[in-house]
Amino acid sequence: MAAPQFQINTDGCSEEGKQALLEAITIVEDFPKPGLRFKELTNVLTNYIAFQAVVDAFAKRYRAMGVTAVVGIESRGYAYASPVALALGVPFVPFRKPGKMPCKSVGVDFNLGGWNKSA
Repeated sequence: MAAPQFQINTDGCSEEGKQALLEAITIVEDFPKPGLRFKELTNVLTNYIAFQAVVDAFAKRYRAMGVTAVVGIESRGYAYASPVALALGVPFVPFRKPGKMPCKSVGVDFNLGGWNKSA
């Protein structure tokens, strides 16, 4: 297999996990605009070895830091953050756009590169 055209931190991954992860990440050239290289991670979710490698790497990295919760931002953030929270034995906190959750929620306003946003 040719060497990947990108770098990822695979500390905490088994050799099998590293290989599966590198094979699962797809690069889409010029997306979402010319000159960018989008790294599509959806295939990581469909490859249980690659997915477990990601969860293991995050858990290893943050286990000793005293993390008290793991936050996931909408869709893919939920998919990746939830199992990391389970591995660390801490709550998972979903972040959504305002008005998207029927339950009581907490919001925050922030500035993102000159754009005012709410979450």
